[in-house]
Amino acid sequence: MSQSATSTQFINTTPEKIYLAFTRSLLLRQWLCDFATVQPRPGGRMYLWWRGDFYSSGHYLALEENKSVKFRWFSSIDPAPTEVTVTLAEKDGGVHIQLTHEVPADPSWKDAAEEFHRHWVESLRNLKSVLETGI
Repeated sequence: MSQSATSTQFINTTPEKIYLAFTRSLLLRQWLCDFATVQPRPGGRMYLWWRGDFYSSGHYLALEENKSVKFRWFSSIDPAPTEVTVTLAEKDGGVHIQLTHEVPADPSWKDAAEEFHRHWVESLRNLKSVLETGI
């Protein structure tokens, strides 16, 4: 069993643009991290780095173009890898994003799940700003 941190965001854009924002290094750097290198295919590597020496490394687990992205997340401060699933649904002329970060059900992960939720909410707001206004 696991527990999850789920974050949602509505963005006035297309599924294609959001899908690219999770699968292209340049676009990841615009809204999520300071440096990114990715190979967007199942088993393809994902490395994200932020100033201050925080990083996450992992790999893509599954990709369904313009619909979903699933990847393994293993940051420099996590005791074990976790999984992130991003699903995209067209709605009201835009896209509803649901991002679910699965962590072990162990009570020691409760604080981490809350922290993941907080950071993903902030990050998805930033993605919305970048895609809707360019800022």
